[in-house]
Amino acid sequence: MAFVVPSGSLAALLTNLLVCLLFLSLYRRSENATALLYWAASCGLFVVGGLCYAVHVTLQPEFSAFKLIGIASLITSSACLFLGIRCFEAGTCPANNVFFLLLVAGGSLSLYLLLKAVLGSADGMASLIMALFFILSAQRLKTDACQFTSGRWVLRVLLQLHAAVMICQGLTLLRLPQGAYYTTDHPLIQPVLLTHLMLTIATALVLPLIHSMRQNAVWQKLASIDDLTQCLNRRAFLSKAAQQSASLATLEKPVTVLMLDVDHFKRINDCYGHLVGDRVLQQVGRAISKALPDSALFGRLGGEEFAVFLPLTQQAAEQVVNCLHNAVRQHPMRHQGSTIAVTISVGAASANHGQVPFETLLAMADDALYGVKDAGRDGSQFANPEDNKPKPLCIING
Repeated sequence: MAFVVPSGSLAALLTNLLVCLLFLSLYRRSENATALLYWAASCGLFVVGGLCYAVHVTLQPEFSAFKLIGIASLITSSACLFLGIRCFEAGTCPANNVFFLLLVAGGSLSLYLLLKAVLGSADGMASLIMALFFILSAQRLKTDACQFTSGRWVLRVLLQLHAAVMICQGLTLLRLPQGAYYTTDHPLIQPVLLTHLMLTIATALVLPLIHSMRQNAVWQKLASIDDLTQCLNRRAFLSKAAQQSASLATLEKPVTVLMLDVDHFKRINDCYGHLVGDRVLQQVGRAISKALPDSALFGRLGGEEFAVFLPLTQQAAEQVVNCLHNAVRQHPMRHQGSTIAVTISVGAASANHGQVPFETLLAMADDALYGVKDAGRDGSQFANPEDNKPKPLCIING
């Protein structure tokens, strides 16, 4: 008997093969992209399962190894799709995924043999299990993420649609008389192939795009974060603060800029070493980050100097400054049995109606910071934007 694959099935197999090669190529060019490998495996296993099932239908034996391999491959294919989406959304892949796939393959074969022995027919089982994995994949795919929301919705709808068609196919197969075959002229064949082709093409387009957008977001974040303190670096802080300041100025909203300096940091480095100095900066960064409101921008400008952008009035910013002083004082550095007191000096400048440019506020806050240092450090001082001169707020000697 000649081995013939219907044109619709052949198109589905070739499409999956091409998408498998696409995902493998992307995987080889990406780092930490295990999800791409699972999606490639999903398409590859579908091709293997489809070919094995075509051989079985061509030969038409009541029971054959081709059928078992086809069933296991098709079910494992949908499981790989689910695992790939789970890894992608979680950002990491559990180590037990391979064991899970082996369990799926072995469990599906065992269930098939059991149902066949009990009911006499179990051909619809594979379709129902695949539908289950498609439903789980659709639920796992987040549609509230910021990256390519429309594409995620399209993929989720197609997953659910294909699952519905697979359920209809599975129920139809379970109702077939024993020994009967699901032929290529069955009315459900075309919807199954059509939804599968749509899902495969959408997967090939949407998943790599979402992955690329996520990688770009990660790289942008890494490029904007200070390695030591994990706050914004100088370039990112100045850029974002300037943008927010301009936006608030058009709305005549208040703006406050703080310049912070770790007191006697050079003395800490000289006495305890640069490693301890780095730990001090990390601890100060963590303390300030926790004490700031969510609306604040916090960055390290260089060395022991930090800056904060607050969309607050001077009165509200004064309370924040007091919180920052207390947060830093409450976390002294402990090193080899000794305690290193850590304090900060803060210079600030406010524009209650956003009428002062950000660069001007930053310079005024820097001038105010020098005033605090001249007065003995461990204190704060607000500049007066009206006369462009620092105006003392309070000086706290530790």
